[in-house]
Amino acid sequence: MDQFTNQRRAKYAVTPYMHLGPVAVNPELQGQGYSSKLIRPMLERLDRLELPCYLKAQCESNVSIYEHYGFEVLAKGYVPTADIPHWDMLKPPKK
Repeated sequence: MDQFTNQRRAKYAVTPYMHLGPVAVNPELQGQGYSSKLIRPMLERLDRLELPCYLKAQCESNVSIYEHYGFEVLAKGYVPTADIPHWDMLKPPKK
């Protein structure tokens, strides 16, 4: 898995960039704005620094959430031998 995701990041991430790691909200608390409170401050900071933000997603329902924050799908694939979907996404900085 690490080899696959590292190869994809090297192929699709624009350098320099910041990498958004896993973000999780307790299912009982979803829909109450917690992901925005976690994500927006960092994305605003990256916009000021004019840095893109890269992430990887393995759940299709998360793709639309990240698109809401301005991320674009760069590529979709599947982790070999595991048949796990994988999306590479990038949010360019606002100018």
